[in-house]
Amino acid sequence: PNLRGLGGMREDWKVNEDAEMNMRLRQSGGRIYLTPTLRPTYFVRSSVSALTRQYGRYGFWRARTLLEHPASLRWRQVVAPAFVLSLVALCPLLHCFGALGAAHVALYVLANLLASIPKPASSSWRTVLFLPMTFWLCHVAGATRFPAGRCIRPWRQSCNDPRGRPAGRDREHRLDPLVH
Repeated sequence: PNLRGLGGMREDWKVNEDAEMNMRLRQSGGRIYLTPTLRPTYFVRSSVSALTRQYGRYGFWRARTLLEHPASLRWRQVVAPAFVLSLVALCPLLHCFGALGAAHVALYVLANLLASIPKPASSSWRTVLFLPMTFWLCHVAGATRFPAGRCIRPWRQSCNDPRGRPAGRDREHRLDPLVH
């Protein structure tokens, strides 16, 4: 299998198109080759709201990938949505189980703090203090947009609009307000 034979990347997807293409490639018997000689560049978001939108898009489009490729689901991808759902259920959990009902929140805070400790040598402690909040923001943004990606049906092939026009980029922008 080659990428052209598989149709390449989906141009109607704004995010996670690489993972979706990788799934099609692997399902057709292909393999993914990672090379240490590649040096990608990451552009840091300019504001907290831009970072929130980025992770919201990740959550939305990851759900889309799961709709088309259910076998791509990994346990770590449901942790954030499950945690946010548990926060919604926190009051009943506290009522039914007392302090034990909030144990998952304490575990999250602990894991978040532990993940924030190993910092690059060039970072200041001020940066490390903001990491737990940044992790929380990324988890909540992605998790809250995940259900929208599951509920709004993908439009590939079978989801044309009622007038018979193929759905695509314009429809995508109407469905996902976080796509810019």
